[in-house]
Amino acid sequence: LAFFLRLMMDSPTMFRRARRLGADVTVVDLHGSSAVTDFMLMTLVDICPLISSMGIRGCRRVSDQTLHSIAPKIGDRLKTFNAGGCDAITDSGVAVLCKGATVLEELILSHCSNLGDSTLTAAYKLPMIRILDLERTRVQGRIDASNPPRTLTDLNLSHCKLEDPAFIHIIRGCTDMQKLRINGCSMISDAAVSKVSNILPCLRVIQLHSLYRVTDVAVSAILTNLSHLETLELKNCKSITWAGLAAAFEKSKPANLRNLDLARMGTSLVGNAEESQDAANEKISCISAISKTVGPQLETLDLADCHIPDKCVQELASQVGDSLTSIDLSENPRIKFSSVLSLCSKAQKLRKLKLNGCHGVKKHFDAFALCDNLPQLLCLEISKITLHDDQLASICVNLPRLESLVLAECLGSTDPSQISILQSLTNLKHLSLTSWNSITVLDLVPLVCTLPRLHR
Repeated sequence: LAFFLRLMMDSPTMFRRARRLGADVTVVDLHGSSAVTDFMLMTLVDICPLISSMGIRGCRRVSDQTLHSIAPKIGDRLKTFNAGGCDAITDSGVAVLCKGATVLEELILSHCSNLGDSTLTAAYKLPMIRILDLERTRVQGRIDASNPPRTLTDLNLSHCKLEDPAFIHIIRGCTDMQKLRINGCSMISDAAVSKVSNILPCLRVIQLHSLYRVTDVAVSAILTNLSHLETLELKNCKSITWAGLAAAFEKSKPANLRNLDLARMGTSLVGNAEESQDAANEKISCISAISKTVGPQLETLDLADCHIPDKCVQELASQVGDSLTSIDLSENPRIKFSSVLSLCSKAQKLRKLKLNGCHGVKKHFDAFALCDNLPQLLCLEISKITLHDDQLASICVNLPRLESLVLAECLGSTDPSQISILQSLTNLKHLSLTSWNSITVLDLVPLVCTLPRLHR
């Protein structure tokens, strides 16, 4: 790209030809191109004056120079700008961009470590901003938000050092917001999250991963007051109890909830500690309440590393409907394969199934029965489950649509010659064979050559 651009700059004839070719270009995607520089992008803007979407995520050599060039040249047409991970960009560069980009709708600046409150202030002045992503920046919320953007529908402030007053100040007035992500904002309290349901009545998606100060009170307020809520993610929220969550679901009966993430929620077991019967019963009661209130409408459910009893999966199997497309039961050692199979037989539209590290499933795992129930499966993860060669063959033959297959530490398969059977999975994009120590690079070469979509 650098050679091509320099050649054009040195040759007026080449530049005119390139300008004619670039006249129709509206989307530029250079994500992860670490060799891209300010010079290349400034030249590219000259060649393609009608760019409306630019993606330079991970282009770490890009600095404020590019933003200063973009603003006057394509600012009146630029609608989407993604510069996540571009650490050389600063607040001053973003301010220039926001001032010139009058129709900007999507601004993605996550993982830009030099950006702070000045960037948030500049973004809030964009008249048409819809999506704003400032994850892992230095934003603390000390801004003038007297005129919040009414158009903002998606805000990501995950892993920013926000305290309650600043957080409330930022979201107040954004009444049309539909998606809010504040994962890892550990200083945000229960009281602040409880107020979200009153400030953002149109919210459909809320992510609260690893908010250790959030309790049952906030969850109950969210489920009760947000009538449009479709996605609730409480991953790794240690202060939420299973009993409190059960009460919240029984009270609210959320009619529109479709996606629920409870992975690693609640108090974790230390080492090989045994869970009390009371704690197990609380989980069963909670899953029963969830199954009865939203089970038939659930589309995705994540219960990874929750140490749920097998009775929980049985409760899900009794209530789940055809709408379920994805379930993660990884690292739940007490669930049994018979219960999982019963669940799969009810969820005929299931596309993703994750059973990594389920030692109870491992004992009676039957790939043949699983394939019979889920021929449409796109993603299967069964790490640490013993898988023999005939079972691997059954998966490859009977699940031809698989796009992701995780078989890490499946020590039952040790014959390198069996790897060739994976070549029948022509749609495969992701494959994990971690700890298959008997396989060499030479065994994998034919596989990589015959799977055109495989990229990981």
